[in-house]
Amino acid sequence: MIGTIQLPEHHDFLALCLTRGEIRQNYIRLGWKKIVAFQTRNPMHRAHFELTFRAAKEIEANLFIHPVVGMTKSGDIDH
Repeated sequence: MIGTIQLPEHHDFLALCLTRGEIRQNYIRLGWKKIVAFQTRNPMHRAHFELTFRAAKEIEANLFIHPVVGMTKSGDIDH
């Protein structure tokens, strides 16, 4: 299938597994004009939260957090 992307199978949080087009439609529906986005595979650290929140606030944008969900790796979260 040339030019076709096969989406991965998801078993959890199906309502939150959206395509790029579906995400764009949500932006339009919500009236979002400017967006600051942050993609993370780990839980956000306080510094990441502050940077993304301040960036959005500075340019009067909405903040989109895109978690790439998966198993954590050794050293990701140390308690």
